[in-house]
Amino acid sequence: MSAASPRLLSLSFMAIMGGIGAFGPFLGLVLDRLGHSAAVIGGLLALVPLTRILSTPLWSLIADRYR
Repeated sequence: MSAASPRLLSLSFMAIMGGIGAFGPFLGLVLDRLGHSAAVIGGLLALVPLTRILSTPLWSLIADRYR
């Protein structure tokens, strides 16, 4: 497997973080307008940091295993 170029990785990271930064703050409003309760909105918005916390060790193991 060939290594990806640092420029490609930087652009990918910028696109992902830009998308999250642009649409993330409005997700609660969109879910509210769709008629979801505050508990459901809070639960859905809490999934993002929870997923990051739980997936970090997994991705670290994969990175260490396959370099």
